[in-house]
Amino acid sequence: MHPFGPRANGTSLAAIAATALLWGAPAFAHADHGEAAAEDATAVAAPAPPAPPPAPPPAPAVPSRTPLSDMEIADDPAACGDDEACRALRASGDHLPLWLRPIALRWVGPLRLDPRGLVQTQLAWLAQRQASLDHGDRAEQVGFALRRARFGVGGALGSRVALGLYADLAGGGAGVLSEAWASIKLWQNASVMVGAHRTPHGRSSLLSSAHLALAERPHAVIAMLPFRQVGATLSGFYPALAGIGWHVGVYNGFERDKNVYTGFNEFAGLGGNRTGGLAAVGRLSVAPFGDLGAEVFDASGGDLRAELGAGAYVSNGPTVRMTGYAADLHVKVKGAHLLVEVLQDAAEPRDDPTEPATLPAAIARRALIGEVGYSRWRVNGALRVQIVDPDLDRADDGEEMILSAAVGYQLRGNRVRLQAQIDHRQETSGPTLANDVGLLQFQLSL
Repeated sequence: MHPFGPRANGTSLAAIAATALLWGAPAFAHADHGEAAAEDATAVAAPAPPAPPPAPPPAPAVPSRTPLSDMEIADDPAACGDDEACRALRASGDHLPLWLRPIALRWVGPLRLDPRGLVQTQLAWLAQRQASLDHGDRAEQVGFALRRARFGVGGALGSRVALGLYADLAGGGAGVLSEAWASIKLWQNASVMVGAHRTPHGRSSLLSSAHLALAERPHAVIAMLPFRQVGATLSGFYPALAGIGWHVGVYNGFERDKNVYTGFNEFAGLGGNRTGGLAAVGRLSVAPFGDLGAEVFDASGGDLRAELGAGAYVSNGPTVRMTGYAADLHVKVKGAHLLVEVLQDAAEPRDDPTEPATLPAAIARRALIGEVGYSRWRVNGALRVQIVDPDLDRADDGEEMILSAAVGYQLRGNRVRLQAQIDHRQETSGPTLANDVGLLQFQLSL
């Protein structure tokens, strides 16, 4: 018989009904508001959101997109832009080798110091009998050479002031001095650099010697660009405006050797300007497809990037008046690169010089330089041709073509490199010389 049949008395039925109500009441109550209850339960069970990461320290200021320093490289904090993860990595020192981290990124009060170094050792495995250092050849005899041994510190004082102090123990301008400068960020897109630093004339003079596709810069670049001098440079860069960049600088007057390939005396008037007068340099460039980075070669293998630039200088010395012009195009795409430069300068002794002139007569020079190369993984190769006319007024005075080829292998983000290069010089006027040179170069940069 059914348990709730006629024999079941009223008391039993009441008890059963009460029990059902007690067990079912919560369900009925929540049935009307089930969705809200589920949301409440979820809200209670959700863990507290993690605390936001600490803001990275302000990135040290650098002079511009292309720093006027041979030691300020592309992975400096300012190159990170607004990428906070990149800036935090730079501030932590994790980008440095393990052994260097304990002594790097030191803070002295509000000043941050970052040690840097560059060592390049060359072995000339080929030097023909008429090769000459005075003629711009890389070596005269088979053997070793310490090309660069630069050490020093970069620093930052907050987010607006940067500084650099570097020595070159392998020699260079003014004894062992390589660079000594301070830079102040004036506003969002402009800064001024004061001290001994690179002059912003040609594209090759703004690229670090640690990031070349070949072991050395072109012969004509070394001969015709003033490189590091003492003065002040105002720089600006506008990435949102087709990547327009500009530099304007004033320096002690330039001093040039009468030897074509010896080039300029660096840091002229370091202890005070006496006979050189003043020099002014300007450069304008545009990079509409984004920044090309620090290297001549295409290390990233990205999409098309290009920079078109032009520069000029005038040095109004009391002994010699000099002018120079440069135009260049640098292109990178999918691992390949192209760099074309046109350089021309002129020097004219004054009619009433205050000091003996280093140049006996007026002379004008011109150089055309073209370079192509390709990089993949850790290997890169490049070919370069230079056509140099050391005297435009004479058709038979040392005009020549210089052909160079190089292959390189790099490790640890270009910090360790091994390169092999050979230079062939073909005189197109005058006697032919046996002056080919072959090099091996080992590079370590920190």
